[in-house]
Amino acid sequence: MFWRNMIQFILGLVFAATLIFTNSCSSTPEPVAVATKKIVRSPTWVHGVSSDFKKWYAVGKSGITDSISSKEIALGLIKDQIHENVDTVLKLEFDLEDSYIDSLVYQIISRRIDLINSKKKIDSTYKDKNYSYTLISLDKTDYYDEIRNRLSTFNFNKKISQFSDKINEENLSILASSIEKIVENIDFIISNKKDQNFKNYKKIKSVLNEFNENISFVFDPQKISKIPLIKDSDSISFKLINRKNSEYLDGINVKQSYSDFFEPINWKTSKDQFINTKISLMPKRKVLTTILELDYKTLLGGDYARIFSINPEKIKIAIIPSDTKIFLGQSINSFNPAIEQSAFNDSVKSCLSDKLDIDFVQNENDSELYMYFDVSSNENLRRMNRKEPFISKAFFILKIDDITENTQIIDHVILGKAAKNFDFVERAGIKALQELSHESMKVFCN
Repeated sequence: MFWRNMIQFILGLVFAATLIFTNSCSSTPEPVAVATKKIVRSPTWVHGVSSDFKKWYAVGKSGITDSISSKEIALGLIKDQIHENVDTVLKLEFDLEDSYIDSLVYQIISRRIDLINSKKKIDSTYKDKNYSYTLISLDKTDYYDEIRNRLSTFNFNKKISQFSDKINEENLSILASSIEKIVENIDFIISNKKDQNFKNYKKIKSVLNEFNENISFVFDPQKISKIPLIKDSDSISFKLINRKNSEYLDGINVKQSYSDFFEPINWKTSKDQFINTKISLMPKRKVLTTILELDYKTLLGGDYARIFSINPEKIKIAIIPSDTKIFLGQSINSFNPAIEQSAFNDSVKSCLSDKLDIDFVQNENDSELYMYFDVSSNENLRRMNRKEPFISKAFFILKIDDITENTQIIDHVILGKAAKNFDFVERAGIKALQELSHESMKVFCN
C-alpha cells in the first residue's frame, strides 16, 4: 500500500514537471490589437481668411441639409466685399444722398456678376459630419484688368467722334450707350484719374452738360416762359428748341408732374407741332403747380444725370382758379432809382392784368396769393490771375406765395444779366444791376 502511494506521488511529480517544461518552451501568443479612432483636424481657414491688398477671400459654411451650398455662400460674401468697396469709392467722390448711391451700387454689382463668377477661384474645400466649407478667392489685379479691357473694347473715341451739334434721337442713343458704360464702371474710372477712361468720362460729362444748357422750352403763348402763371381754364403748349442753332427738336422725352390730384405725364416732342396739355376739372378749388422737365431717366436709360452733374432744364408753372385774388407786394428796394416803387408796381399790374387777365386786390388781407419780385446776385470773388476779369451776375426773380397754404409755389428767374470788370468785383456787380434794371420792365410789357 505504501509503495503504491509512493509510485502515484512520483508519477504526479513527473507529469507536473513535463507540463511545466512544455509550456515554457512554446511561443508567446500574439497580443490582440485594440482599434484606435483616427483624429482628423479641420484646416485653420474654416474660421475665416482676411482679405488683403492682393485678393478678396471668403469662407462659406453650410449644413449638410441646407438648401444653399457653402460655395454659393462664399461667393455671396465676395460680392458683399466688392459691394462695400464700390459704395465707399462713390460716397467719397459724389456728394449725393445715400439712397441714390445705394441704388447705383446695386446696379453696378448686378452687371458684374459674370465678371465675378469668371474670375473667382476655389482654393479649398472641407467637410465634417455636420458642415461643408469652401474657401474662395478673387484676385484684384485680374478683376480690375478685366474691367479695363471691357472699357477699352467699347471704343469711346469712335463714339465720341459721332457726336455732333445736331441733337436727335440717333445722337441721343449713342450718348446713352456711352453713359451706360461709364456708369456701370464709374467706381473704377474715378479711382484711376490718370487713365484715358477718366478723360472719356469728363468729355461725355462736358457734352451732356452742353446739350442740357442749349435746350430750352418754347411756349405758346410766350408769356409763360417769363411769367409762369396760368388759369385753370387755360392750356400749356410747348416745344423744345436747341438755342445753339435755333432748331426745334424731335423725339426728346419730357416729363410733366403735378403738385396734387393728377398723375405724371410723359411726352415726346415734335419739331413740327406744339404739345398741348390742359388739366381736367379739379376736384376742388386749389392752386396747383406743374413742372415740365427733360426726362433724363428715359433719355439716358437710367437715373444717371446726377453722376454727370446735370441740372435738368425745367420750368414750374402755377395753375390758379379763374377768380384767384392776388396781391402785388412792394419788395424791390433801390432796384431802379429812376422808377418809384408805386410806379413800378402800377406798371407791372397794368401789364400783367392785360397779358394774363389777372385782377389784383388792393388789400393784402383779401388775397390768396402774394406776388413779389426779388433781386439776387453772385460774383466770382477769386480769379486765377489779373488777366481774368471779375464776373458778376444779377437776377430778377418772380416769387409767389400761397397764403392759404403758407407755402411758396413759384421762385422763377425772369431775367439775368452778367457784367465784367478787370479791377473790382463791386463795379461788375453795379453794372450787372444797372443792365438788369433797364431791361426789367420789358419783361412784362413787350
